[in-house]
Amino acid sequence: MPDTDGVQGHSNIVQRRAVASSAKLDIIYDSIVLSGDVRLRLGGQMNRRRWLIISFIGISMISALLEGLFYWRGMPSAPASSTGASVLSVILIALWIDADSKVRPHVARCFDYGFLVTMFWLPYLPYYLWRTRGTVGLLTYAGFLGLLSMGFLLQLLIYRLFYL
Repeated sequence: MPDTDGVQGHSNIVQRRAVASSAKLDIIYDSIVLSGDVRLRLGGQMNRRRWLIISFIGISMISALLEGLFYWRGMPSAPASSTGASVLSVILIALWIDADSKVRPHVARCFDYGFLVTMFWLPYLPYYLWRTRGTVGLLTYAGFLGLLSMGFLLQLLIYRLFYL
């Protein structure tokens, strides 16, 4: 008679280790340690839309910082970084609209929806935000405009503080 208790015991240990390691991965996924004690609780909700918005905010802030630094030092703005950030911001906005419309069943999507959003994002963004979010959409639109013009606003602040 073969000893099956040893095999079952080994498979139980392997199964417990797999459950423990997946629980550890869930804990790591659910919270990102920012610095020491500060934890950002995600609760498994870090989806594509949030990554696109976080990327858009990061690109806007880095671009504004570079434009402000160039302006403060009296150098002409770096055209490659400004153009690259502008193009990347438009692409991120179009991808966010596309990803957001997929979770909203009342938004009619045609076959080339992503392409059309990329081409006509400027007039479509306020319309989309108004139709999907109402009055809050106008505040969201103001936030998008603020992020897109953050470099100019930082240059205006530097001009006001140092040159007037």
